[in-house]
Amino acid sequence: MKSKYSVFLILILLIISCTKLEKTIPNDIINNQEKYNQIIKTIEESDFSRFSLNQFISKEYFPSELIDLLKTTKLENKVEYLIFHKKNCEQKSFELASDGYYIVYNPCPEKDFPLPNSYLNEGITEIWGINKNWMMWKDNGRM
Repeated sequence: MKSKYSVFLILILLIISCTKLEKTIPNDIINNQEKYNQIIKTIEESDFSRFSLNQFISKEYFPSELIDLLKTTKLENKVEYLIFHKKNCEQKSFELASDGYYIVYNPCPEKDFPLPNSYLNEGITEIWGINKNWMMWKDNGRM
């Protein structure tokens, strides 16, 4: 009986450890680029004009089309906020925030943007380069 319990516990721990966003989101973005292009288009075409740059926009203000699109990805029920930033181009970059993780889309990446398929650990911050326009970072210092 003890060994069955141990095997069950190990399986549960494996399942939990494999559901971290850094394991699932990069592959989802790479393998489902068309879905993420639709998310980008929907965000760009939606009216978020009443919100400021760098403001955390709660998911309750997301248009239903965006919520439906997110449900078709590994981000389903995980995105809590949308944050817009202005970079050195016409389009705004944005972040999708989820429990200490930030999935970043930047239409005009600068030199310091992480390379595709890269990983960097900077103390309490981990950074994953996904492709030329997408990256993800995690705040490990978040309480």
